[in-house]
Amino acid sequence: MTTVGQILGTPHYMSPEQGEGMPIDCRSDIYSAGVMIYELLTNEKPYTAMSPAALIYQHVHAEIPELPENLVKYQDIINKTMAKDPGDRYQSARELIEVLESAENDCH
Repeated sequence: MTTVGQILGTPHYMSPEQGEGMPIDCRSDIYSAGVMIYELLTNEKPYTAMSPAALIYQHVHAEIPELPENLVKYQDIINKTMAKDPGDRYQSARELIEVLESAENDCH
């Protein structure tokens, strides 16, 4: 959530629409989940910056980060969860969970 002149939330996990002060829905949470998935896989945040505003700018405008070669099989999940346009993301948590469960089953 943003208000004039103030950031409420954690900029490392903000969706582009949230960072721009636009209306949000569950797809904003899907984006944040994608950031966490990226972080869990790499032990790094996808974007870093010296200020909250610069970090938000990256969420809005920077390319979706690429995973290291050994994790490339998860890139499609990162691309879809962290899509800049909410319409390009998974449209529900259930949809994301099904993809994650499928990925887990592929690992066994």
